[in-house]
Amino acid sequence: MSDEPACGDKRKPSRAQLRKRLRVLAQRFADDVVTLLDDCGFWDEVEPPPQQPPLPRRVRRSDATLEAVASRIEHELRTRPGAAAISEIAAALALDARELGHPVNRLLQQARIERVGQKRGARYRIVSKTNTKSRRRRRARKSTTRGR
Repeated sequence: MSDEPACGDKRKPSRAQLRKRLRVLAQRFADDVVTLLDDCGFWDEVEPPPQQPPLPRRVRRSDATLEAVASRIEHELRTRPGAAAISEIAAALALDARELGHPVNRLLQQARIERVGQKRGARYRIVSKTNTKSRRRRRARKSTTRGR
């Protein structure tokens, strides 16, 4: 076999000897697994996953482009019954969900849409006139109760 002591011997092998022996055994094992897979034909069927180009880190969009995306979002929400998540809107518009953050924030600031829920459970819907009136009433009630 080799001049290295077996585990049952009285002398303990050094760390370096153990590492060397483990590397040899690991390499043999890996070679055996590859040979077995080659013999069974597993390597023939496997195709590497398609390489997708990395997304650009930062894309600066003009106001006109942002407004165009915002109007598409608004149109999509008008055609849907109820509220929709960002991922649902992105899928319907064939865009990446990360591209919708800025346009959605603009729509929220302009009060053209409203957010229902928080964080990951957030959904968005069109602000209707009845929602706006009831929100104003709630704000008015809050402002009068704060003064007491």
